[in-house]
Amino acid sequence: MCLADLFAVYARGKDEFIRALKWGRAGVKNLPPSFNTNLAIREYNNRIRYIKQIDEKNAIDIFNELLEEHRIRD
Repeated sequence: MCLADLFAVYARGKDEFIRALKWGRAGVKNLPPSFNTNLAIREYNNRIRYIKQIDEKNAIDIFNELLEEHRIRD
């Protein structure tokens, strides 16, 4: 899961972010088929599937946990 996706769910809400992802996926589907477009569509599908599973109220907590796990330390 991408930190930016979690933050977007927190900031804009799950439904609005899923609509944005579906809009992006639709744009990729209009491109000529290739390995890259197929991969991008799969990535959009995975992100949408994951976002649907998140409890919107916990998105910022998950975001903070992941941020702390990946924080660079001295």
